[in-house]
Amino acid sequence: MTSWSDMKDLYRQLKTPGAKEKYDTIIGEGGVNLSGGQRQRLAIARALVQKTEIILFDEPMSALDVDTRLSLRSELKRIQKMYGNTMIYITHDQEEAFAMSDKIMVMNEGIIHQIDTPKNIIDNKRFELG
Repeated sequence: MTSWSDMKDLYRQLKTPGAKEKYDTIIGEGGVNLSGGQRQRLAIARALVQKTEIILFDEPMSALDVDTRLSLRSELKRIQKMYGNTMIYITHDQEEAFAMSDKIMVMNEGIIHQIDTPKNIIDNKRFELG
């Protein structure tokens, strides 16, 4: 069972260094006082505190503003390295995919066209993206 203390510790680790005042919000009424970025960080903390080996992100940043999106990109990469989790990241945003990934799977209509590193996908396109 997950303790509230574990959740608070993980949430603290998910905050961007130097941005304390931006993310310290009192949680009330089921979290309705949280911003989109804060809700994303809390969802990530919930997944991490379960100590899962694989975390699935399905368009996790589609509703976030650009600044929050860029901040979360950096945080997710840092967290992945820190915890060693496998993160499967689903996105239609090519820039986001290339920025976030060690490996990319290019799919269209359920057919896998290529699995490779971002660099190799750019250098050796087997399927026209976008």
